[in-house]
Amino acid sequence: MQWVRDHRSCRLAEDARPAAMPAVVTGDPARSPRAVLTVFYNGDCPICRGRMLDYQMLSAGRSRLIAWCDVAQSPWALRRWQVDGATARRRIHVLDAAGRLYSGAAAFARLWRELPGYRWLGRLLAVPGINLAAELIYRRIAARTLACATPSPSQRTLRHV
Repeated sequence: MQWVRDHRSCRLAEDARPAAMPAVVTGDPARSPRAVLTVFYNGDCPICRGRMLDYQMLSAGRSRLIAWCDVAQSPWALRRWQVDGATARRRIHVLDAAGRLYSGAAAFARLWRELPGYRWLGRLLAVPGINLAAELIYRRIAARTLACATPSPSQRTLRHV
């Protein structure tokens, strides 16, 4: 994937933009008959969408089953856990098979524990102190990403409907 390097734009280059996201469930069914995680992400954010696409491709056939849900398309998906659509779009959420909901850096840590090549990072973020620092870093990055993904007033008027 190519990112536009212009400081005024944080979007994927048009020629590198995927036409559609791959399957909504990835992983190896032989490793788990049911999804062990459901990842809720903001598909309207090109940075978030790009990362989730990378994770989906990484998990394909190499991890336990992971379900993926774009909350921009399904803003009601987390209502059962009292998370409204706006909150769901601001932070990544991960639901495990036991019904525990993780958010922010904890959600990334839980996701990474399932992904090959990232498992060590998921375990590292579980260490007390590191998880707090990771959450502070996540909040800072998420604020910049959200600002980058939100169109400016001039972009909103030119937006194709």
